[in-house]
Amino acid sequence: MLSVEAAPQFRQARSVHNLSVEPAPSSSAWLPRDWQHPLRAELPTGQHLRPIRCTDVDLDLQAVLGSQERLWSMYGSAWGWPSETLSVQQDRADLARCERQMQRQQSFRDALFDLGETELRGSVHVHPSEEAEVSADISWWVVDWLVDGPIEAALDRFVPQWIARQWPIARPRFLQRELAADSSRPTVAAMCDSCAWSATAAGSTVEGSTG
Repeated sequence: MLSVEAAPQFRQARSVHNLSVEPAPSSSAWLPRDWQHPLRAELPTGQHLRPIRCTDVDLDLQAVLGSQERLWSMYGSAWGWPSETLSVQQDRADLARCERQMQRQQSFRDALFDLGETELRGSVHVHPSEEAEVSADISWWVVDWLVDGPIEAALDRFVPQWIARQWPIARPRFLQRELAADSSRPTVAAMCDSCAWSATAAGSTVEGSTG
């Protein structure tokens, strides 16, 4: 099985979950300076995405550690995340770093919440790509108990349409978002080339807008 380490598109995002590194601002603008990160996006299944905050630490830690083994198989080699010993203090620092990076438009993480925001059920990660032919790499995940269910399916459909509609990313690449325990399913790295979408193709499936 290929490791995420083999996928060069994850190298740019390596420091996102490295608690000892604060990345320098990108030298090339991958997003317009006046663009505003969407504050909320509604899924048809009743959940919503919004930018993650430091104050979400308790819900985030529960979701991440509850799905740690699968998330590590997806992101561990490239990001060193999430460690099975991830602490509240480490996760709080990590989320504070995410907030700073979003403010600087260096990278983005939107969390998937239930209506009352009593549970964090997944995340969408958006990062600039190091590859000239790709503007940004997007991956996402849901907590273990939602895998192969209707909410995961809705998120799989929603993310490419949302990116096409509300993000000014000319050449997004949508990566395989999860590794099942069954090793017959492809890894993030194995899927990176075959998961490329164009913003035009993704946008053609959208009807209207979600706020």
